[in-house]
Amino acid sequence: MSDIRFIAECTKIKDIAKFKEAVSEAVAAARGNHPGTKQYEYYIDEANLRCVVIETYASTDAIAGHVAKVGPIFPKLQALADISAEAFGDPDEKGLAMFKEFGVKVIPFFDGIRLD
Repeated sequence: MSDIRFIAECTKIKDIAKFKEAVSEAVAAARGNHPGTKQYEYYIDEANLRCVVIETYASTDAIAGHVAKVGPIFPKLQALADISAEAFGDPDEKGLAMFKEFGVKVIPFFDGIRLD
């Protein structure tokens, strides 16, 4: 299975300072022993009260590990912004079920190259 990428957009951030605190808490929870997490980055556009989160995982198990660590913080972020998300790649059945549970649209890989 190839990497699974995930892009979330947070808009209409209600309190940018509290949002940044919740983001820092999520990133701190994700640090350390987090096998299979290749990318977990937040980009904040304060002027437009918008944030984009870009994540890349090696497997569905890596996503599940991430959710176990960061999931408890997610309600804080949801309370502070409108959040939508899409996943890109070909997750297995476990991954598809997880994304469905969280309302994440999955867009399958078609074609291309990636140079690391």
